[in-house]
Amino acid sequence: VGGPVTGRSLLAVGSRGAVLAVLLVATPFLVDTLGADGYGIWVVAVAVSGLYGVVDGGFAPAVGRLLAFALARGDRRAARELASTALAASLALGMAVGAAAWLAAPAFAALLDGGGEPETVTALRLAVVTGVAVNAAGVLEGALIGLDRIGLLAAVRLTYAALLGAGITAVLAGGGGVAALAGAQLAAWLATLAVALAAATAAFDGPLLRVDAVRRGRLGELLRFGLPPQASRLSLIGALQYERLVVAALVGAAAAAGYGAASLLVGGLRTLMGQAAVPLLPTLTRLAATAGPAAAAAEFARSGRRLALLVAGAFGALAVAAPLVIPAWVGPEVEGAVGLAWILCAGFAASALATAGYALAQAGGRPGIEAAAAGVAAAVYVPAVAVLVAVLGTTGAAIGTAAGLGAGCAWCLVAVV
Repeated sequence: VGGPVTGRSLLAVGSRGAVLAVLLVATPFLVDTLGADGYGIWVVAVAVSGLYGVVDGGFAPAVGRLLAFALARGDRRAARELASTALAASLALGMAVGAAAWLAAPAFAALLDGGGEPETVTALRLAVVTGVAVNAAGVLEGALIGLDRIGLLAAVRLTYAALLGAGITAVLAGGGGVAALAGAQLAAWLATLAVALAAATAAFDGPLLRVDAVRRGRLGELLRFGLPPQASRLSLIGALQYERLVVAALVGAAAAAGYGAASLLVGGLRTLMGQAAVPLLPTLTRLAATAGPAAAAAEFARSGRRLALLVAGAFGALAVAAPLVIPAWVGPEVEGAVGLAWILCAGFAASALATAGYALAQAGGRPGIEAAAAGVAAAVYVPAVAVLVAVLGTTGAAIGTAAGLGAGCAWCLVAVV
């Protein structure tokens, strides 16, 4: 469907955005049904399942690159071993972390509701199991990316969005609580896992995952290509969370509210735009393996221009719409959020553009470039935010964050060239 950064990119972005749309549409109904306290517990449960991505070894992006490389060389055995080992490692790590989280659920529930109610404990424990399923599904998504089947990837994501929406609707209609919602989320992920497995099997034209294909020796390859994207993810999360903590501590909670609204909106768009580079990884990897670095570089230049236009258009549209969208969303009493969003748009747009450079670095067997770029970004925004907040307040936080993300992007592109 078009080139690497046209139709297939829109499929990747749109299918990821569908899940966000379901949650946004459901939010007012959830708040009305559960109340503020119940909704807060549900938000925590969703966060628990999502945070599993932080403790993952980056197996999903790694299997995408390595699978594409193996298939470009015609090595189906290596492809099967890599996918099988990645899934086994993800499940093993997820269950190890999940066992500790399962035991800690009653104590954490007591902090949330003051008494550790069974409903809260059950919701948290279901979220823990969901986290394991989320990471496993991520590996299968990575396999579909490596197989260059972005259409199937989008279908899997849309399946989850539809199942989650149906599950939330059924729970609310039946008067269920937080535990029932967590159960619906888990059921949606388990069903999506089955769909993703079927899609990967069809795309591979045979069983991709086999127990006897798990190889300990493949783990080193997976970690080499998985840990740099993991570092990049942590750097981006840090950029979103660290700034809010500094603003709250040095300026006050009221200022943090306005800053949080702006960074949530802009950071959410950055997450979606990061998906635009997804089709680049298998395309560039295949070219690097079969036609050589020059062919991969030429495709990177062509696709990079298209990606730049897409990112510029998305963040430009947000900047133009911010004066209308933000007051309608959080209310006019949250001051300064529009100006902060404008500054942050520059930094997060640069961060989104860097994803194309990361794809080329991975394709060329230089995944460390992404980890180094993440380190540069953090090394700039951590001190810059702290210093500039003391001088300029929330505006300083936005400038420091944008400067850090811009520095990381610049370092990546220079290193890639």
